[in-house]
Amino acid sequence: MLNMDLNLLVTLNVLLTEANITRAAQKQGMSVSAMSRALTRLRVVLNDPLLVKSGRFMVLTPYAASVRPRVTQLIEQIEQVFKTPDVPDFIQLNQQFTLRASAGFAENSGALLLARMRQDAPAVTLRIISKEEKYGRGLKEGKLDAEIAVISNNTEQEMKSRLLFSDKMVGVVSKTHPLMQLSVTTENLQQYEFIGIDRRAPGERIQPVCCMSGSGIAIKPAVMLVSGFSAAIAIAAMSDLIAVVPAQFTANLRKSLFSFRLPFPAEGLNFSLLWHPRTDNDPVQKWFRECILQVCRGDE
Repeated sequence: MLNMDLNLLVTLNVLLTEANITRAAQKQGMSVSAMSRALTRLRVVLNDPLLVKSGRFMVLTPYAASVRPRVTQLIEQIEQVFKTPDVPDFIQLNQQFTLRASAGFAENSGALLLARMRQDAPAVTLRIISKEEKYGRGLKEGKLDAEIAVISNNTEQEMKSRLLFSDKMVGVVSKTHPLMQLSVTTENLQQYEFIGIDRRAPGERIQPVCCMSGSGIAIKPAVMLVSGFSAAIAIAAMSDLIAVVPAQFTANLRKSLFSFRLPFPAEGLNFSLLWHPRTDNDPVQKWFRECILQVCRGDE
């Protein structure tokens, strides 16, 4: 393999372009003697004189003339590698972004997120992949741009993350539920049955999830388990079951139902944005993540 530093390659490009040691030295900000020494090194490495005298001038050898366009192109390519990325033209951006999040996020905030994105980039599209779909390695494999999740022991340690918001838990029932006529106390809640959120990974063998999974307090076992908050809310709307869900994450989904504060201290959920380190400094991906952050924090 050829062992050559980039500075020597730049010097070669200037010498081939100027075909004059003095002018090449001036352009590089070097002394003529230093440029002459560099030319000597290049002649040894490339096994060609490169520049030879022809009367009062110097001319390129056939080899030097043949490689000059390629050397110039190579220098331009190297400069592009080290160049600071251009500011994206969001007006012209035509790209689909893929976000993995629960169905509840799609229903609660999906339209808001797309509207926020299209304020800057009117041609972009958004694809929200349900958490139920098998995209567990999607970030690592480049199939996903970002993911909204509650960080756990199953979260890939190499992923970058940023807290979106901390959410408190609330109870939800239909507006025909008997609880509407009662004070919301722990004792009264004990009279009714709950629908629980099963956050276990497929095949994970742990105890059944109780009705207060995620809140840290169990009143009674859930009589039904579902995989997401939106499903729990939908079932609560058509039954006398009580759902316990994160307040902000499900705000729009609960508008037609009766929501209430839990009558005891309850641990909430911390929702975070995850992405792969390879996209950490990408300006378009950084913009996409900022749009998600603004929507989740109510800045849209």
